[in-house]
Amino acid sequence: MQFHSHLDTSGHTAGVWSAKRSEPLRVLHITDSSGGVASAIRSYVSATPDFCHRIFHLTRRDSISSSGYAKVDNCEVVEIERKITASTLGVVRQVRLYRPDIVHLHSSRAGFFGRLLVKKQLDLRIVYTPHCYAFERTDLNRFVRTTIMGIEALLSLNTSVVAACSQREADLAQRLARSATRVTTIPNVADWRFFGAQETLVVPAVVCAVGRLTAQKDPAWFMAVAEAVQRLRPSESVKFMWIGGGDKSYEEYLRSRGVEVTGWVDESRVDSLLQGCLAYIHSAAWEGFPVALLNAVACGIPPVVRDVPSFGPYSELCVASADEAARRILALMESPSKRKIQLAAWKNALRENSRSNQETALRALYAGTSP
Repeated sequence: MQFHSHLDTSGHTAGVWSAKRSEPLRVLHITDSSGGVASAIRSYVSATPDFCHRIFHLTRRDSISSSGYAKVDNCEVVEIERKITASTLGVVRQVRLYRPDIVHLHSSRAGFFGRLLVKKQLDLRIVYTPHCYAFERTDLNRFVRTTIMGIEALLSLNTSVVAACSQREADLAQRLARSATRVTTIPNVADWRFFGAQETLVVPAVVCAVGRLTAQKDPAWFMAVAEAVQRLRPSESVKFMWIGGGDKSYEEYLRSRGVEVTGWVDESRVDSLLQGCLAYIHSAAWEGFPVALLNAVACGIPPVVRDVPSFGPYSELCVASADEAARRILALMESPSKRKIQLAAWKNALRENSRSNQETALRALYAGTSP
């Protein structure tokens, strides 16, 4: 087990006080995810520094030092290896010792175990953010997805609030929720470090994706886009790059077809690679609401986004096929004005995903006044 403390309570006045103690409200975040979920949780903590936050992260053995939680400010972080017995005992122990006012569960798996192990009470609220429901996975068969949906409906009985990260997730939660469960939306936001980034295109043109290589990210779709660009315009020199790592079979699959896969790199390297790109591809087959997309837009990189249900409100800006994505990329290469138009359209579409909106929604959520 690893413990990190980055507490700085100087200068903060609590807006909401604990019902159990004469001190600021305590929030215990429980998660088994890193990547975009880690970015989202970091932003939650940053938006409400006057509350006491602790993150309990159930992680793979090889991910503890690179999970993204060790650098969270104004927060205590406890990380343990993700094993059934250790995880179960760890969750129970954290709730007993930390005595939180709110247990905030992040991801479907943490939401499942957390709501089985911890019971909501008058002085202990259970908040659940799926960051994409597991039954949205298109690599699972209908029976498994239906079963997961039924489990989610049952566990909603032990949920005070579902804090969705997108309108799609909120709509799904409303269908599943029992009468005692409220549903609200907490918008994801770009990482602070990307605001004010300057565009610095490199030559030849680079098209990138960012994140962990998993079935969800659908590297085959990303590869289909790269192949379509080559087929449609064989004379163009375009480099395709995946910033990140993950499943070794996916890494080898992309590398064997000419895609540069960086593997896991630190944040400063991610920043420098991303800021030189012509376009960012979001290839995921299912989603909650990706922080990587928000980062790309904040960084000034026009996104080319696959049209999946979570992007319903932005469907007209998305692409329906790999060929359409390739044509969009080639258009961006040909015309700086098209790059500006595409980027401006996405900035306008994502205008509600702001720091101020997130802070307002979080404070209402934790204070118990969200709709």
